[in-house]
Order: sequence, then C-alpha cells, then structure tokens
Amino acid sequence: RSSYSFCTLLPKIFYLASPPTPLSTHLYTETQQQMKLTALQATGVATGLLGLLWFLRSSKGSRKNTDSSRREKLGVRVVCISDTHGRHRTLDVPDGDVLVHGGDYTHFGKETDAVDFNEWLGSLPHKVKIVVEGNHEAHAPWARKADSILSNATYLKGSTTQCHLPGKPPLKISGSAFYWPLSAVSPHNPYVYPPDVHIIVTHGPPKGKNDSGTGCPLSLQAIEAADPYLVVSGHIHSHAGVTTDAGITYVNAAMCEGGYTIKREPIVIDL
Repeated sequence: RSSYSFCTLLPKIFYLASPPTPLSTHLYTETQQQMKLTALQATGVATGLLGLLWFLRSSKGSRKNTDSSRREKLGVRVVCISDTHGRHRTLDVPDGDVLVHGGDYTHFGKETDAVDFNEWLGSLPHKVKIVVEGNHEAHAPWARKADSILSNATYLKGSTTQCHLPGKPPLKISGSAFYWPLSAVSPHNPYVYPPDVHIIVTHGPPKGKNDSGTGCPLSLQAIEAADPYLVVSGHIHSHAGVTTDAGITYVNAAMCEGGYTIKREPIVIDL
C-alpha cells in the first residue's frame, strides 16, 4: 500500500513542481517565435537583395568600363602638356584639335610667366585650348584673375565646358581646382564631374595612375564614377607617361624632369 501511495503521489508532485503551461501561453509563445523567425527571414532577404543590387551595379559599371567597343570614335586629337614652369617656349608642340595643359605653367607663380604663357598660347593653331591651375598657381597673388590673364584659353577651375569642333561631336571637358591628395575617408569630395564628360583635367594625378604612389583616392573615385575617355594630369615629374585602365586613358603630361628642365615631348592622344 505504501509503495502504491508513493507511486500514485509521484505524478502529483511533478505536476505541482512543473504545472502544464496553459494552451493560450503555448499559442502566444509559438506565435511570437514565428514572428521572430519571419522577421529574421525578412531581414535576411532584404540584406541579400541589397547585396545583389550592389553586385549588379558594380558589375554593370565594371562591364561598362572594360568594354572598349562602347567608346564612340570622336575623331579628336588631343595634345597633352603639363608642368612647363615658364619654359613653354622651348616646346615643339604638334598640331591637334585640342591642347590641354595640366597646370604649373609658371615657375613659383610668377605673373610674368602667366602673361607670356598666354601670349604663347595665342600663337598656337589648336582650335580648343584648355588650362587648369597647378600648385604653383593656386595661391599666387593673381590667382583670382587667372582666367582673365589666360584670355587665349579656356581656364577651368572646378568647371566644365562643351566644345564644338567642325565635323566632330560635341566634346565635354571638365577641369578641377588644385587640391593636395585627400584621404579616402574625407566627408567632402571636391571632385565633381558630369557623367557624360569626355576629358577630365586635374593637376594632381589620381591614386595609382602615374602618381608615384602619392595620388588622390577621392580624385580616382570621382573619375571612375564619371567614366571619361581621357584624364590629363601632371605634378609628379618623375612619373610622366600613359596608362590605360578600365577603358580610361590616364596621362601624366609633365614636361619637366629632374627639377624644372623640360626634357619630354608633348603626348598625343586620339579619341
């Protein structure tokens, strides 16, 4: 009898220690868990979709950049020079449709160099002449009136111009003011170019493009977003040359080598 009573009481003891959860509580808990699972699944789907969109956008841009066949032949010859530092008259400049100077056309910002440079530009046959400032001009006392001094060229400083050459499609050219290289985490990117620009001119080269490792990451970011045919720069005298990457031609057209002596020839690019 005693064993029977204990065995009979044992389930009751367990019942009192762990009473069964009411049905409503079970249903609530199950519903809550299902809601959490649904939310997690929705988050996962949203994250996956965002990742897919980013990938497709990146892939689209990459395919666009690497497909050279997308480039319409413009039939435009561009003559590139930079960093002449007041010694422009020693150059033998070939003919072309567009002459681009990538800045540092004076020696330490001398206004007399700028005036003579403008006179020299006026003697050249190129139908379009584009000039941007370099670090030697950026803080010169006459910098604010540089565009009026260079009356024989289009002076671009954070601006864009559209050129109309006879028998050629309209040509859009952007030129930046001079900036020292900016960090890739800078909250402000001063380089802004229209998406349909053909040529970008910036005195300092973008990161990794004929720059001796000292180019600007933000400049490269803006250039790749705009996707031009041609980028013309200078500044780094020791790394003049031409590089093509992802369908964009990068030119460092510095004419000086080993200081301020001109030892190079202008670079000609056919678009």
